[in-house]
Amino acid sequence: MTAASQILATLDRLGVEVKPDGERILYRPVAAVSAELLAEIKRHKPEILNLLDPERFELGDLIEWDALPKPLACPVCGETVIDCWWDVLDRQCCRACNPPRPIRPMGPRR
Repeated sequence: MTAASQILATLDRLGVEVKPDGERILYRPVAAVSAELLAEIKRHKPEILNLLDPERFELGDLIEWDALPKPLACPVCGETVIDCWWDVLDRQCCRACNPPRPIRPMGPRR
């Protein structure tokens, strides 16, 4: 969780209504925001405005895709393991080469 999202969560927990107004952040009730919290709001103002207004976009907010963890490959078929499940022995299983069995309804045996 980023500092800006933590600040917004704190404001929400305090019952403070927050909305963007251009380059300003409007909030009420003013009395619910302490001086320390106000200083944090000012320090992280650009990030908070970006979270409050999805239309705002800054190049610094781009995700570095190379820094994201790479998906794992299935040790059996080599396919990328995006859709997987865990068996009863807590082993990761690929749905392509080891699909889960359907669950049978419980009831009297026939």
